[in-house]
Amino acid sequence: MRRFLVSLIMISAAPLHAAERTLHFSQPVGDLEAVTLEVGAGDVAVTGCDCNEITAQVTVTGKRWQLEDLDLEAQTTGKTLKLSLSPRKYSGKKAGEDWTLKLPRQLNLSVEAGVGDVRVRGMNGELEVQLGVGDVVITELVSNLVAETGVGDVEVRGSWTAVGRMRLNTGVGSVTVHTPEGKLSGHGIVSESLENKGPGKASISIATGVGDITLVLKEEL
Repeated sequence: MRRFLVSLIMISAAPLHAAERTLHFSQPVGDLEAVTLEVGAGDVAVTGCDCNEITAQVTVTGKRWQLEDLDLEAQTTGKTLKLSLSPRKYSGKKAGEDWTLKLPRQLNLSVEAGVGDVRVRGMNGELEVQLGVGDVVITELVSNLVAETGVGDVEVRGSWTAVGRMRLNTGVGSVTVHTPEGKLSGHGIVSESLENKGPGKASISIATGVGDITLVLKEEL
């Protein structure tokens, strides 16, 4: 296991006695196959690119005294890179963190967040999103997806020809799927669920406790 601690490079005053600090991280993708991101409370935006470098930026807001102890930690185990704030005791409970990542699109990606919105665009590897409260938006999907949120809407747009099995479920809310073959809606009195199969091999599994699920699949992205 290799550990990298990236120093905070910017600090600025914010209203109501809060402070803001921004951290940057980058490294060549090398032989890495996956990236895992752990977030306490804050928004996440990930964009896939035809590139050979992993770049990340996180802007942290909170009390000045607590931000002085925070670092962006990058741990490599095998072929997986894990990004998070260190020490974790401040993340999410007393500090907000907004992440922006640019990743080689072939990487697998896992995001685990407490509160906030998660947006992922243009990633070709397998995707997994675990979110407590917040919305999930994924576009240009062509691979396996597992997305779960306690409270929040999930919207996914992707390739019809790439997707095979679909399993969607919400405790309270609606489930809607748009494909070249037409529109499908979930069923149920309180909870709604829907299972369908497309022409491809990628599987989609989406579940939310409270929220709407919308899946839009087209022939061309």
